[in-house]
Amino acid sequence: MWPFQRNRDPDAGRIDPADGDPTARALAGFMRAGDWRGVRDILAEATEPDTRACLLESAVEAGGAGDWIGGWARAEPDSTLPGLVRGCHATRDDPAAAERILGDVVRRDPDEVTARTWLLISGRRLGIGADEARDRFDQVVRRWPGHLIGYEQRMRYLSLRACGTGRQMFAFAREAMLKAKPGSLLPGLLPLAHLEQAATMTAGAARDYLHEATVRADLLTAAGHSLFHPDFAPAIGWTRRANVFAAAFHLAGEHHAAARVFDLIGDRVSARPWIFFDPTDPVRLFTGARTEAYNRRF
Repeated sequence: MWPFQRNRDPDAGRIDPADGDPTARALAGFMRAGDWRGVRDILAEATEPDTRACLLESAVEAGGAGDWIGGWARAEPDSTLPGLVRGCHATRDDPAAAERILGDVVRRDPDEVTARTWLLISGRRLGIGADEARDRFDQVVRRWPGHLIGYEQRMRYLSLRACGTGRQMFAFAREAMLKAKPGSLLPGLLPLAHLEQAATMTAGAARDYLHEATVRADLLTAAGHSLFHPDFAPAIGWTRRANVFAAAFHLAGEHHAAARVFDLIGDRVSARPWIFFDPTDPVRLFTGARTEAYNRRF
């Protein structure tokens, strides 16, 4: 069935940092309004580390951090949540400040996994060494094995565009896939790794690379462990990972598989990874890819 209905959603065809998740949308709304009590209540309830991390991922993308966080910190000096929110946002524009703020959070609460996860981001942007980067990742997964964003950030450190090599990146992605629970999102590291690899090439070389039989087999295997597995169940953060699968299948010419992913996604387009291939209009690339997938799925 064609999953895109005219006028179904006023935001259809637009990039939604909340990925259509009502809790993430509420969090972004509270942040824009400077309502720290609303922000606090949502994050305090999100005790599961993957959930809290995905909520903050969408909140950072939506923006809205401001002076109101200082008021929150003064009102609740014993809480680490104001520092967590401020530090996660700072990773985008001031990673050195993020290091200080998030470092204070983990000193006060060593088990705050989300702060440790965003220290992977600030550390990569500051060019920390391999041993320190590995230790930071180990601190995350020791407290929450299989932490989705923690694994993604570790792989980005190992990518060619950061500090690692293609061999390291792919070994890490495959190991994560084999360790993952059936139907989880961790196997999505493998298509992400192939897109990272392609991003280092010219357009023609990237197309040829993604059309290689071994690459296409990798993509199908990863989807079989993840989105296409009977145990897959949508959870917060899943749509932007599904967009990675959709883009990889589209660029690899796997139209039937791409169509299956678009069946799941519906109208929920995320900025990444489409923006890496069309910075001016990622939504157009998404809609063009899904149209081609549906036209050529059989």
